[in-house]
Order: sequence, then C-alpha cells, then structure tokens
Amino acid sequence: MWTFLGTVALFEDSYALAARAFDRVIALRGDEVEAEDLRKALGANLSLGALDRALALSEQARQLAPDDAALWAARAEVLARLGRPGEAVQALDSVLLIDPDYANAWLRRGLYSLAAGDRTRAAADLQAAIEAGDDPEMVASQLLARGHRDHFQAGDYAAAVETFSIGLEVAPEGEVRQQLSFFTAYGLYQQGVAMDEANATEACGPARQALDSFRSAAHYLTDAGNYQPASQGQLVESADIYIYRQEQIIRKSC
Repeated sequence: MWTFLGTVALFEDSYALAARAFDRVIALRGDEVEAEDLRKALGANLSLGALDRALALSEQARQLAPDDAALWAARAEVLARLGRPGEAVQALDSVLLIDPDYANAWLRRGLYSLAAGDRTRAAADLQAAIEAGDDPEMVASQLLARGHRDHFQAGDYAAAVETFSIGLEVAPEGEVRQQLSFFTAYGLYQQGVAMDEANATEACGPARQALDSFRSAAHYLTDAGNYQPASQGQLVESADIYIYRQEQIIRKSC
C-alpha cells in the first residue's frame, strides 16, 4: 500500500507525500527494501530540496545496493547540490564502473570535475560525453550557463573564462560559440582592468600581463559574430585605450 501511495504521489508531483510514503516503506522493509523504492525516495527528497535526508538515503543505498548505477547517480546529484563536487565525481566513478553507457554520466562527471577544480579531467570527460553521443552544442550550452551563473555573475572572471574556454573547445560554429567568445572576451577584459587598477606604480610585469589580457579579449571578440554588437563595439574601443596605456607603461618601465 505505501509503495503504491508513494508512486502515485510522485506521478502527481506530490513530493512531500511521496517522501513520507517511501519512508514508511523503508522503515517496514529494513534491509529488504527494494532498490527501486530507494530510488523513488531519493527522487522525492531531491525534488523537495531535503538534501540531508537524501544524503542519508544515499548512504543506506550504498550499503544495500552497491551495484545500482542509478542510486550512485542520485548520490552524485545530492553531493553536488551540497557543494561537494569532488565526492560527486567519486560517486560518478562508481556509476561508470557499473555502466559505462549510463545516460549523461560522462557529462555530469565532467561538470562536477570542473567544479572541483580539475580542468584536465573535466575536458576529457566532456569530450568523452560527445564521443558517447551527447550533442556538442548542448555540452557547450551547459558550460556557458554554468560559467555565467556560478562565476561570471559573481565577478570571478578567471573561473568564468576557464569554464568558457572549455566550452569553446567543444562548441560547433553557431550562436552558442559566439556567446562563449563574447563572454570570454568580456571576462579577459575585466581581468585586464583589475590588473591595470592594481598597478599604481606602473610596473613593467603587471603591465605586460594586462596587455596580454586586453589583446586576448580583442581576439575573442572577432569570433563573437553578431552577439550584442553594441557591447562589442564598446569593448573594442575600451580595450584599444587600455592596450595603448599598457604599451606606454612598458616603453617607460621595461
């Protein structure tokens, strides 16, 4: 009865009711609980945002159904949403060991690896996702969205540029690639501005670094197509002024 009630509640998006129903199933069946019931319980709690409960369920699932790829994948999502991407990567290692063809596992592990700071593994996994059949534009769109949401909007332009650059490695020609190029250019421009503002003594080394950022920004804008043309024009004009300034500092100080 509780399993039926929980399944119907999930179908109707009544996640709180579903979570309570599957809690009853798990309590009644103990170590004999079915993996499917654990999967549904995890899904309900994830949908509710009850991450601590979802994590506890994933710990139980790890003990009772260690060869269930879907439960490991759910555990990875819980850990990622808890801000523990390194552990999420480990959970997806288990997914791929059990089922190398598990849907979106390579993509998710690549994104979590990037969040954990492992750019090399991220790039390799995202390329593997494409080789496994994922759409390159969709992968690039994921990187654009995550780079913008997680880093660009927070003013962490170095991390944003790194994320966008991986997107550019896989993006086909088209609008997503143009957007990646534009935001990469904008991020590099902002990094250059920060370097220039910090270089109050007009020292040689910082001016060279800033010059490289502004020149790189100008380069990426050439691939931005028709995306935000007015903003592109403003960036080009401002970058040219900063390039001239850095060149003058270098002539004087280097």
